[in-house]
Amino acid sequence: MTLSVSRFPNDSDKINWASCQWTVNNSRGWFFALLALGSFSNVVFTCALPLVGFGAIASTNLSKSKAITTILLMWLVNQVIGFTMRDYPLDFSTIAWGVVILLGGLLATVFGLFQFDRQSKNFRQYLSSIGLTLVIGFIAYQAMIWLGGVVLGDLHGFNVSVLWQVFYVNALWTLGLMALHNLFIVQKLKFSPKGKIQ
Repeated sequence: MTLSVSRFPNDSDKINWASCQWTVNNSRGWFFALLALGSFSNVVFTCALPLVGFGAIASTNLSKSKAITTILLMWLVNQVIGFTMRDYPLDFSTIAWGVVILLGGLLATVFGLFQFDRQSKNFRQYLSSIGLTLVIGFIAYQAMIWLGGVVLGDLHGFNVSVLWQVFYVNALWTLGLMALHNLFIVQKLKFSPKGKIQ
């Protein structure tokens, strides 16, 4: 049995971590894994979705269209589950907050999409781009939530302990997704005949 491995363009002599990352980032497997996990996160969370964590990973690993699709699908599954299984009230406030959460998730993702390449040159750059996207994305997301609270007249849950909890959950998801992403990369390295981590 022969295993065919696609090589990183312009690097036919060796496959390293960066080239395997490029291959994984462009694979259907990684994209569908993020979609599946993003949808599953709705089983665990109701309105406090880890959109920022997924946005940090998707925006620094996927194409723009796939990153946006990931956030949109997470939000859509959340709304469907909320209005069908969790008995969200069908009123203006609930629908408006759903839109605010979506806009916050998209805003959190946009920073990474326009600031970083999908391809990190090394692991240090990979960590810094995801970390920075997580922090800036979280600030952008919470700014949107605050603005929504001002417009809709509901800021009762906007305090330090709630903000920390939301950040903590998103950071944990980000770390977990980074670990999974690197498992995909290591798997690609493992089956690459000349694979080596640099």
